[in-house]
Amino acid sequence: MDAPAIEAVNVAAAVTIADLLDGSPFAARARPRCAYPEDWRGAWRALPARPVAYSASMIDYQHAYLEGAAGWRVSDASLTLINDGRPCGLWPLTLGGLDAPALTSQGEPIAQPIFVAGVSRRTTKRIVAECLDWLDRAAALLNQSAVLCCEHPRPGFADEGLSEFYLRARRGGARTSHIRHDMYVDLRPQINEIRATWRKSYRPLVMAGLRAWTVRVMDADSADRLVWDAFRQLHRRVAGRVTRTAHTWNLQWRMIVDGEALLVSLADDRGRMVGGGFFQMTDGEALYSVAAYDRDLFDKPLGHVVQARAIEEFKRRGLAWYKLGVHKFPGDEDRPSPEELSIGMFKQGFSSHLFAKIVYAQAGSPE
Repeated sequence: MDAPAIEAVNVAAAVTIADLLDGSPFAARARPRCAYPEDWRGAWRALPARPVAYSASMIDYQHAYLEGAAGWRVSDASLTLINDGRPCGLWPLTLGGLDAPALTSQGEPIAQPIFVAGVSRRTTKRIVAECLDWLDRAAALLNQSAVLCCEHPRPGFADEGLSEFYLRARRGGARTSHIRHDMYVDLRPQINEIRATWRKSYRPLVMAGLRAWTVRVMDADSADRLVWDAFRQLHRRVAGRVTRTAHTWNLQWRMIVDGEALLVSLADDRGRMVGGGFFQMTDGEALYSVAAYDRDLFDKPLGHVVQARAIEEFKRRGLAWYKLGVHKFPGDEDRPSPEELSIGMFKQGFSSHLFAKIVYAQAGSPE
């Protein structure tokens, strides 16, 4: 029996995930998060580990950022994967762009789907095959010539090795595009063991900073909108301009109120905020998201104190991993600036692990 013909959709119109699922057998295997949020939440709760990048609040924030700061037209295309009528996995997808819409994961290469605890290897293989078949079909409908995917580091899923999504894509002809690197702190050892892994020069700087600044951790129990607004204003002063919309700041404030984030701030002896870091959290992982530090005090240990206090707080809460972010190297394909290299070196002084993440092009995508 011949496969059904694939006809491109009108990309000038507002394409949605429903359009890309329409007429596909995969529609029985996937439910859009935007239409079935309870299914997403149910699968989220059943995951063996909950990465920040797959959280609903992170997806909503990133989409708002792309719309406001990048000028994208965005629609949520995230899918809850279904097996025997029940949610069994999550696949964060974004449909949008500046011009013609394309499939990404929050503006980045498409992330691998993750599965709830107890899903068999056989079921995972079957659903992943269907995901990749549908992805090829959706890209054809969108006239999307280049489909980039990314095999992300997955602390909490590490005993599985490389994902079935990555392995099947590579067996189907996917090619490596480039390698990136993410820094993590393993929070499972005792706090003294964690501190012992920090760069030796950081320990006296942290102690000096603790003596110089008043450190405050603001979470859901101590949420103060005035403190949050002071951090936003500090960020604007340091950047020299407004870098993103008020809506994105309100979404981050909501994360704090909902217990999905915290702010570590520093104040001088006059009570003036001189630095701070905003961190997103699940029950197992934290992410370094946004920071701002008084430029007149860059020779002082501001970031050192914020990182040290945040790590202590994550350890106290029983989290397993803290993602510091990307570590860039001089030979990276995007030619990082000296400032980006310096930031990476600073954060690496706190990290315990450096994981590779592999960006690859689906078979049929141009080099």
